Amino acid sequence: MAETPTREESFESEIDSTQPHRRTRQGRDLVSYDQSDIGKLNDDMLLEIFDCYRQTGEFDWKYDRWWYKLMHVCQRWRNLILESASRLKLFLCFANRFRNRASATNVLSRSPPFPLVLRYSIVTPKDEHDVSHLLRQRERVRDVTLQFIPAPALRKLVACMDGQFPLLQSLDVTTRANDEGQILPDTFEAPRVSRMHLSNVALPPKLTFLASAVDLTSLQLARIPQSASFDPHRFVEQIPATSRLKHLSIWFLSHPHPKPDVDQDHRPARRKPMVHLVDLQFRGESAYLEALVSLISAPVLRHLNITFFYQPSFSVPHLVEFIGTSDTLRFSESIVQFRTHFGSISLHPRGRADSSRGISIRVGCKQIEWQVFAASQICHQLESLLNPVQDLVLESYDSSPQHPVDVDRDQWLTLLRSFGGAERVRIGKNLISELCLALPRDGETVDEGLLPRLGHLMLEANDGTALEPFIRACQRTGRRVELRLFSRPDRPNYGRNPKLR
Repeated sequence: MAETPTREESFESEIDSTQPHRRTRQGRDLVSYDQSDIGKLNDDMLLEIFDCYRQTGEFDWKYDRWWYKLMHVCQRWRNLILESASRLKLFLCFANRFRNRASATNVLSRSPPFPLVLRYSIVTPKDEHDVSHLLRQRERVRDVTLQFIPAPALRKLVACMDGQFPLLQSLDVTTRANDEGQILPDTFEAPRVSRMHLSNVALPPKLTFLASAVDLTSLQLARIPQSASFDPHRFVEQIPATSRLKHLSIWFLSHPHPKPDVDQDHRPARRKPMVHLVDLQFRGESAYLEALVSLISAPVLRHLNITFFYQPSFSVPHLVEFIGTSDTLRFSESIVQFRTHFGSISLHPRGRADSSRGISIRVGCKQIEWQVFAASQICHQLESLLNPVQDLVLESYDSSPQHPVDVDRDQWLTLLRSFGGAERVRIGKNLISELCLALPRDGETVDEGLLPRLGHLMLEANDGTALEPFIRACQRTGRRVELRLFSRPDRPNYGRNPKLR
C-alpha cells in the first residue's frame, strides 16, 4: 500500500507540476525568480510596487531604511533601486537611536550618494563629531532634526550651517529649556526649504535667506531670546511676493527689545498680501504684533492665536484691520474665560470650538482684576468684529482666589457692551456673584447698548434669584429675557463648547 504524502510533499508537488523550477544545493525544487510571476514584471511596475511599499510604511520608524531589505532580494532589484533613487525619494538616515552604528565618515564612504537626513537628540561627543561632519555635506543634506541639544554642542553645530544648503527641505532645531539661545549664521541659505521649526534658535539678523525661500510653507520661531528679536519691517520686506507660507508662528520669551516702530509714516501704502497664510500664531507684546500685521494681509486666514504679555494698556487698531482682510474668518460664538494664569477671548463658528478655525486672544496675568481689565479693553476695540456673535459664554475656572476679587463695575459693562449682537449668554458659577453686582438692579435702568438683543440668560446654578433683579430691569424696558439654569460635571470639558440652546 502506497504511503500517503505529507502536507509539505503535496505542496511541493503542486509547485513542481505547475511552475518551472531549478535544483538547489539541498536538492529541493524551487521556483526560479526569472520565471516566477513577479520576475516577469517590468521595471515600471516594480517601481510602482516599491513606491506603494514606501508610502504604507511612512509613519513607521523603519521607514527611514525601508529600501534596505529590497536591495538584498536580487541584483536586478538592487540595480533598479539605485538607478531610481530620485523617483523613490531615497535618502540616508543618520540618527542616534540606531544601535551599533558606524561613524558617519565610514558610512558615507561605503554608501551611494543619496540625500542625507539627520535626526539626533541629546548628542554625545561621538554624535557631535558625526553631525558636524554630516552638516558639512551641504550639497546633500535634505532634512535636519536636532532636539534638546546642550548649548555648547549646539553652538558648534549651528556654526557648521554657514553657506548654502541647496537640497534642505526641513530644519527642526530645539535646545533645552534653560540653555542659552543660538542664532543661525548670516550666510545660511536654503532655497528649497519648506519647513523651519526653531526653538531658542533665532533667525539670522539680516533675514536675507527668506528672499530665496519661495517654497517655505511653515515657519515656527519659538522661545525667541530677547537679544535675537528681529525687525518686523525687515521680516516682511524679505518675504518674496510669491511666498507659499501657510503657517507662521512667532513666540518671544520676553518683551522684544528694541520696541518696533509702528508710526503711520513708516507704513507702506499697500499691505503685502500673503495669499496662502491660513494660520498665524504670536506670543509677545501688542506693539510688535501691531507693527507686523500693519504690513500684511491674509485673505484666506482661518486661525489666529495670540498671547499678549500683560501691559497697562492695549491698543490694537491694526489687528482689527488685519482680521478684516480675511474672507474666511466668520464666527457666531465667543467664549471669555478667566483662568489661574491668563484670561482669554475666543471667537469661532457655531459648533466649532476647536483650535483649527477662529480667533483666540490671551493675556498672561494671574489677578482676575487685570484679566477683566485687559479683556474689556481688547473687546471694546474689537467691537465691530464682535457684532455677529450670537452666543456668549463667560467662565472662570479659578474657584478659590487667594485674595478678594475687586473688579470695577464699568469694566464688566464695557466688556458686555462689546457683544451687541449676543442673543444667548451663558454664565459660569464662579462669575455669577461678580456679574450680579455689575449688572443693573432694581431701581436702575438698562441702557440700550447693554446686550440689546439678549433673549436667553443661562446660569450654572441651582437658584437664579441672584440675577432676577436684572431680568426685571430688562422687562421694564420692554425686553423679554428668559432665565434658564443648568449644571455640568465638576470637571468641565475644555475641548468642546457646551451648546447654547
